[in-house]
Amino acid sequence: MSLSINILISTIGERIDRVALIPLPPAEGISYIISHQTDGSHPAPAQLVGRPDVTIYTLAGRGLSANRNNALAHATADLLVLADDDITLIPQYLDDLRQLADAHHETDIFTLQAFTPEGKPLHYYPDAPFTHPHVPKGFYYNSMGIVLRKGRDYPPFDTRFGLGAPHLMAGEEDIFIHESHLRHLRIDYYPQPLLITPGVTTSSHYATDSRLQQTKGAVLALIHSTPGALLRYVSTAIKMRRMLAPMPHLRNLVKGMKYIHRHATTH
Repeated sequence: MSLSINILISTIGERIDRVALIPLPPAEGISYIISHQTDGSHPAPAQLVGRPDVTIYTLAGRGLSANRNNALAHATADLLVLADDDITLIPQYLDDLRQLADAHHETDIFTLQAFTPEGKPLHYYPDAPFTHPHVPKGFYYNSMGIVLRKGRDYPPFDTRFGLGAPHLMAGEEDIFIHESHLRHLRIDYYPQPLLITPGVTTSSHYATDSRLQQTKGAVLALIHSTPGALLRYVSTAIKMRRMLAPMPHLRNLVKGMKYIHRHATTH
């Protein structure tokens, strides 16, 4: 019997209308769990409510990390695919995922590839597999590419990070991967496509958004502690000096560290 798959879709408000475009025709072993942050003013469209393979759970408030945690709390399948509300699924990619998971029982967290509607990779992906923390230069983790095998001791997504968080508007994937590694979970990258997603990522605005720079500072502080983070701040500011004035950039990185230290309660 093939592995079952939950597509875990996080959405908010009226964007649930867009989610109605995501589900494929009903297929054995594939189901959809939708976490909908809403105040009740945007009910789910009939196309979703009427499908037996779709389950919707509502959640008050904002914050992508809280939304992902809500979806994960209700997941039941063998493989859990993290998804935003604007993705496109390809049946062959899901079949390939099942084959990959069957062939690699040692992997707890799969990190795969996402492509734009134009067929371009979402960001740089290496050609060869690797196991975290041996990450090739230029690669970074993105939620649109993360698949979890059920039944592992996963950390929750840190609600201080991610879209809709009070201050730190990204970085939740980096912290999730880091904390999963600390729990001795095996995280493997495979050069295999998973889904289609729009080509603009939050990180693409890094050079013009001081909050993203502060978010990077907070992420580095949590992963590398204060001394290691400070060294990386200086290195980052120097490497990006042609795009960003080094001193304001450095100040924003340090602000991120100070913020995460002031708000030390996690999740």
